[in-house]
Amino acid sequence: MPADPTSPYIGLRPFREEDRPFFFGRERDTRVIATNVMEEPLTVLYGASGAGKSSVLQAGVVPHIRQLSNVAVVYFRNWQSDSFLEEIQATIVKTITSDLADLLANSGRKVFLLLDQFEEYLLYHSENQKAHKFDGLLAQLVNRDDIPVKVLIGIREDGLSKLNERFSIRIPDLLNNTLQVERLSVEAARNAIEKPLEIFNTMPAAAGYTFSIEPALTEAVLEQVQEGRTSVSDSSGLGTRSAKVAQIETAYLQLVLTQLWYAERQEGSTVMRLETLTRLGGASQIVRDHVQSVMQRLENDEERDIAARLFLYLVTPSRSKIAQRTEDLVCFGEAPDENVKNVLNTLAAKEESRILRRLSNPEQYEIFHDVLAQHILEWRRGYDEEKRLKKLEQEQQAEAARKQHELEQAQALAGEQQLRADQQAAAARKFRILAVYLVVLTILAVLAAVYGFWEKRQADEYATQANRNAQDADTAKEVANSEKSRAEAVLQQLQAVNAEKEGKTQEAIMLREAAALSQQQADLAAQRAHQQGSVATSMAEELAQAKADRDKNALQVQSLQKTLDDTQHKLENAQAELLKLQPKPANPSPTVQRLASDPKADKVDQGKVATQTQAPAKLYFK
Repeated sequence: MPADPTSPYIGLRPFREEDRPFFFGRERDTRVIATNVMEEPLTVLYGASGAGKSSVLQAGVVPHIRQLSNVAVVYFRNWQSDSFLEEIQATIVKTITSDLADLLANSGRKVFLLLDQFEEYLLYHSENQKAHKFDGLLAQLVNRDDIPVKVLIGIREDGLSKLNERFSIRIPDLLNNTLQVERLSVEAARNAIEKPLEIFNTMPAAAGYTFSIEPALTEAVLEQVQEGRTSVSDSSGLGTRSAKVAQIETAYLQLVLTQLWYAERQEGSTVMRLETLTRLGGASQIVRDHVQSVMQRLENDEERDIAARLFLYLVTPSRSKIAQRTEDLVCFGEAPDENVKNVLNTLAAKEESRILRRLSNPEQYEIFHDVLAQHILEWRRGYDEEKRLKKLEQEQQAEAARKQHELEQAQALAGEQQLRADQQAAAARKFRILAVYLVVLTILAVLAAVYGFWEKRQADEYATQANRNAQDADTAKEVANSEKSRAEAVLQQLQAVNAEKEGKTQEAIMLREAAALSQQQADLAAQRAHQQGSVATSMAEELAQAKADRDKNALQVQSLQKTLDDTQHKLENAQAELLKLQPKPANPSPTVQRLASDPKADKVDQGKVATQTQAPAKLYFK
């Protein structure tokens, strides 16, 4: 019975001996290989990765040889374990109740030792005691003619050179009998598609249904799963005739068929249809989706990061698989042990849909099948690219956020600078206005000084005029006194003459003395009148100079008045310019708001508001 009686197709895993009822397309290969194994002491079976070597050996050659009498078939392929030698011996003992060393003593039965995936032995076991022991035993089994043991080595084509390098000295005719397993031809692949359905319909698992496949689907699958094409030339001497032979990879074919089978069963269909293949995106997309579906079991980016790092050590760039110990993979995963083991378990959980295989003694993991290697590499490249783009996007977002932050800071700085510039401009305008006010105040001060000086000079002129008038009055008084004294002197002289005539000598003397004194007083008054006249003349001259200075100051005042008018005009223009340059605020100033809300605002603030709202009055001087 097949391993999975619910499906005529096995998916990615190789065909096993129990799958023989569904194994088609390798009938000729099976006979050729079996014949060579039975006739030759050593057969080297090689082929490309995924060509189907393991399937043809397990489901074809092994059952074919077992049909013979008095034979024992030992099939072994688990080379990853350090205890491989013990495992081979255990398999031999289980099969023929004898160990590997006893085979050399001739057990009496013909034994066929099939060593599959031998490239892994060459990879994992090179320089150690067990390897040297096994190399010697294998060489004896092949080289001795006195023991009934036939050996087959199944190896990937790219491992032939290592095999020759390792055993060519021990086994002289190592590569004399080699057979190559090609990928399926189109006709063989067609049988591998259609024949299993016929067998399945005869089994209880069919439950009375008859399952079939559309011919168009068969042809589409054959076309899409072709691994490549080679040219075979037949020269007749007159020309060359070429025929193209398509090759189909068994594992690839089985995976596609398995996915199509389950897709149809989910829809309750008993017919495998072309439209289902089209809906699933074709054969290549099916394999890619298989890898993606397994990878989607990983719950988060941390697990996917671990898987991406593990694939570096499980798949080579040349699409070869390498088994690695669990403890090594834990190191390679660069994460806690439990997390790495969870990822490994997830990727190896289900045989029908897994992409990793768990091996034992010691525990190891490897890619389940070589056909997955390319798509795993593609997934890893895609994931790395996605991470790169995501990181780039994050960096761009961070850079954009940084630039936005810098822009906002620059804008804030620019706003602050603009505010400072506006404040400086406003201060400059206020300074200019203040300067104009200062100029006006200076001019006013000058005008006030000139006006004060002018008023003082006028007052001085009035005082001088008054003093002159007083001097004139004093002079006139002194002249009058002088004249009076002279008149009194003349009168006294006359009275003295009269007194002498009358014989009043003593009285005449006294009158003459009084007349002399009056004359003396008259001379003194005349002298004072002359002095006062000189002072009056000097004051007249000073008054004339004061009048000249007053006229000059009047001209200066007129000039300053004109300058003041010009300055007043400039001040008005500056205030108008300030109103244009300084936009009206959306809200009134705090002072105005306070005055509006508080009718009891002090008079000082009201005066400020009045000063802010009223234009300065013009000043005029006469």
